[in-house]
Amino acid sequence: MIGTYCDIPNSLCAMIEPCQNNGSCVDDQTQTLGYYRLCSPDFNGANCEFDYRPCKPLSCLNHGKKIIV
Repeated sequence: MIGTYCDIPNSLCAMIEPCQNNGSCVDDQTQTLGYYRLCSPDFNGANCEFDYRPCKPLSCLNHGKKIIV
């Protein structure tokens, strides 16, 4: 922590929290953005923002269920 009151995180990941969908951010100064991300399965993108799950929550109306064959 940094700052007058030690209330500012000195980790880029902690400051900007870029990863979405339960992805993990790892500080790494050798990376262009200063961090890299570890996305959850079926998610991708610069900040894990793209959902590639074949059956997404709330994608079927009236309690329907998708069946992948």
